[in-house]
Amino acid sequence: MADRRSALRDTLKVANDALLATLNTLDSPEWNSPSPNDGWSAKDTLAHITSIEERERMQIRAILGEGEFPTDDVNIYNERMIAERRGWTVEQLLAELAKSREATLAILDGIGEEDLDHYFDHPRRGRLTVAGIYEHIAEHTGRHAADIAAVRPTS
Repeated sequence: MADRRSALRDTLKVANDALLATLNTLDSPEWNSPSPNDGWSAKDTLAHITSIEERERMQIRAILGEGEFPTDDVNIYNERMIAERRGWTVEQLLAELAKSREATLAILDGIGEEDLDHYFDHPRRGRLTVAGIYEHIAEHTGRHAADIAAVRPTS
Protein backbone atom coordinates (compact mmCIF):
# COMPACT_ATOMS: atom_id res chain seq x y z
CA MET A 1 0.00 0.00 0.00
CA ALA A 2 1.25 3.46 -0.87
CA ASP A 3 2.35 5.78 1.89
CA ARG A 4 -0.68 7.92 2.80
CA ARG A 5 1.55 10.92 3.45
CA SER A 6 2.85 10.70 -0.12
CA ALA A 7 -0.70 10.39 -1.42
CA LEU A 8 -1.79 13.46 0.57
CA ARG A 9 1.26 15.38 -0.67
CA ASP A 10 0.33 14.45 -4.26
CA THR A 11 -3.28 15.51 -3.70
CA LEU A 12 -2.15 18.87 -2.35
CA LYS A 13 0.21 19.33 -5.30
CA VAL A 14 -2.52 18.63 -7.84
CA ALA A 15 -4.86 21.13 -6.13
CA ASN A 16 -2.13 23.76 -5.88
CA ASP A 17 -1.04 23.30 -9.50
CA ALA A 18 -4.65 23.67 -10.67
CA LEU A 19 -5.02 26.82 -8.56
CA LEU A 20 -1.85 28.34 -10.00
CA ALA A 21 -2.97 27.50 -13.54
CA THR A 22 -6.26 29.29 -12.86
CA LEU A 23 -4.52 32.30 -11.35
CA ASN A 24 -2.30 32.62 -14.40
CA THR A 25 -5.36 33.12 -16.62
CA LEU A 26 -6.55 36.27 -14.87
CA ASP A 27 -5.95 39.74 -16.25
CA SER A 28 -5.29 42.63 -13.86
CA PRO A 29 -8.86 44.02 -13.89
CA GLU A 30 -10.34 40.58 -13.22
CA TRP A 31 -8.67 40.41 -9.81
CA ASN A 32 -11.18 43.01 -8.57
CA SER A 33 -14.19 41.26 -10.12
CA PRO A 34 -16.76 39.85 -7.71
CA SER A 35 -16.41 36.14 -7.09
CA PRO A 36 -19.21 33.72 -6.17
CA ASN A 37 -18.15 34.27 -2.53
CA ASP A 38 -20.51 37.00 -1.37
CA GLY A 39 -18.59 40.23 -0.84
CA TRP A 40 -15.25 38.81 -2.03
CA SER A 41 -13.39 39.66 -5.20
CA ALA A 42 -11.14 37.15 -6.95
CA LYS A 43 -8.22 38.75 -5.10
CA ASP A 44 -10.06 38.44 -1.77
CA THR A 45 -10.63 34.76 -2.51
CA LEU A 46 -6.91 34.31 -3.14
CA ALA A 47 -6.21 36.16 0.14
CA HIS A 48 -8.52 33.69 1.88
CA ILE A 49 -6.72 30.70 0.39
CA THR A 50 -3.34 32.13 1.43
CA SER A 51 -4.42 32.74 5.02
CA ILE A 52 -6.70 29.84 5.94
CA GLU A 53 -3.98 27.18 5.92
CA GLU A 54 -2.41 28.75 9.03
CA ARG A 55 -5.66 28.04 10.88
CA GLU A 56 -5.72 24.49 9.54
CA ARG A 57 -2.10 23.98 10.60
CA MET A 58 -3.13 25.16 14.07
CA GLN A 59 -5.83 22.47 14.04
CA ILE A 60 -3.32 19.80 13.02
CA ARG A 61 -0.83 20.89 15.68
CA ALA A 62 -3.58 20.87 18.32
CA ILE A 63 -4.66 17.37 17.34
CA LEU A 64 -1.03 16.29 17.69
CA GLY A 65 -0.84 17.88 21.15
CA GLU A 66 1.12 20.97 20.13
CA GLY A 67 -1.15 23.84 21.07
CA GLU A 68 -4.78 24.76 21.38
CA PHE A 69 -7.48 24.12 18.83
CA PRO A 70 -8.64 27.47 17.37
CA THR A 71 -12.03 28.36 18.81
CA ASP A 72 -12.70 31.75 17.26
CA ASP A 73 -15.48 31.89 14.66
CA VAL A 74 -14.05 30.93 11.27
CA ASN A 75 -16.11 33.58 9.45
CA ILE A 76 -14.74 36.34 11.67
CA TYR A 77 -11.24 34.92 11.21
CA ASN A 78 -11.67 34.88 7.42
CA GLU A 79 -12.94 38.46 7.25
CA ARG A 80 -10.08 39.67 9.47
CA MET A 81 -7.44 37.89 7.38
CA ILE A 82 -8.87 39.14 4.09
CA ALA A 83 -9.15 42.71 5.40
CA GLU A 84 -5.48 42.60 6.45
CA ARG A 85 -4.50 41.52 2.92
CA ARG A 86 -6.68 43.85 0.83
CA GLY A 87 -3.76 46.24 0.29
CA TRP A 88 -1.40 43.47 -0.77
CA THR A 89 -0.37 42.89 -4.35
CA VAL A 90 -1.17 39.64 -6.11
CA GLU A 91 2.57 38.91 -6.04
CA GLN A 92 2.62 39.28 -2.25
CA LEU A 93 -0.36 36.94 -1.95
CA LEU A 94 1.33 34.37 -4.19
CA ALA A 95 4.48 34.54 -2.07
CA GLU A 96 2.40 33.96 1.06
CA LEU A 97 0.61 31.08 -0.65
CA ALA A 98 3.93 29.40 -1.47
CA LYS A 99 5.27 29.93 2.05
CA SER A 100 2.05 28.68 3.63
CA ARG A 101 1.94 25.55 1.49
CA GLU A 102 5.60 24.85 2.33
CA ALA A 103 4.77 25.06 6.06
CA THR A 104 1.76 22.77 5.59
CA LEU A 105 3.89 20.18 3.78
CA ALA A 106 6.66 20.46 6.38
CA ILE A 107 4.24 19.30 9.08
CA LEU A 108 3.11 16.43 6.86
CA ASP A 109 6.72 15.42 6.22
CA GLY A 110 7.51 15.54 9.94
CA ILE A 111 4.77 13.25 11.21
CA GLY A 112 4.37 9.50 11.14
CA GLU A 113 1.81 7.52 9.21
CA GLU A 114 -0.03 6.74 12.47
CA ASP A 115 -0.39 10.46 13.22
CA LEU A 116 -2.73 10.84 10.25
CA ASP A 117 -5.42 9.02 12.24
CA HIS A 118 -5.24 11.25 15.31
CA TYR A 119 -8.43 13.25 15.65
CA PHE A 120 -10.41 15.97 17.36
CA ASP A 121 -14.19 15.87 17.81
CA HIS A 122 -15.23 19.29 16.55
CA PRO A 123 -18.59 20.51 17.91
CA ARG A 124 -19.88 21.55 14.45
CA ARG A 125 -17.82 19.59 11.94
CA GLY A 126 -17.65 16.25 13.74
CA ARG A 127 -14.52 14.12 13.91
CA LEU A 128 -11.51 15.75 12.25
CA THR A 129 -8.49 13.57 11.61
CA VAL A 130 -5.12 14.94 10.58
CA ALA A 131 -5.51 13.15 7.23
CA GLY A 132 -9.00 14.62 6.87
CA ILE A 133 -7.69 18.14 7.37
CA TYR A 134 -5.10 17.61 4.65
CA GLU A 135 -7.82 16.28 2.35
CA HIS A 136 -9.95 19.31 3.20
CA ILE A 137 -7.11 21.69 2.34
CA ALA A 138 -6.89 20.18 -1.15
CA GLU A 139 -10.66 20.18 -1.67
CA HIS A 140 -10.95 23.73 -0.33
CA THR A 141 -8.19 24.93 -2.64
CA GLY A 142 -9.97 23.36 -5.61
CA ARG A 143 -13.33 24.83 -4.68
CA HIS A 144 -11.94 28.33 -4.40
CA ALA A 145 -9.89 27.93 -7.59
CA ALA A 146 -13.24 27.35 -9.32
CA ASP A 147 -14.63 30.48 -7.63
CA ILE A 148 -11.71 32.51 -8.95
CA ALA A 149 -12.08 31.01 -12.44
CA ALA A 150 -15.75 32.06 -12.37
CA VAL A 151 -14.80 35.75 -12.59
CA ARG A 152 -13.53 35.23 -16.15
CA PRO A 153 -16.09 36.21 -18.76
CA THR A 154 -17.42 33.29 -20.77
CA SER A 155 -17.28 33.65 -24.50
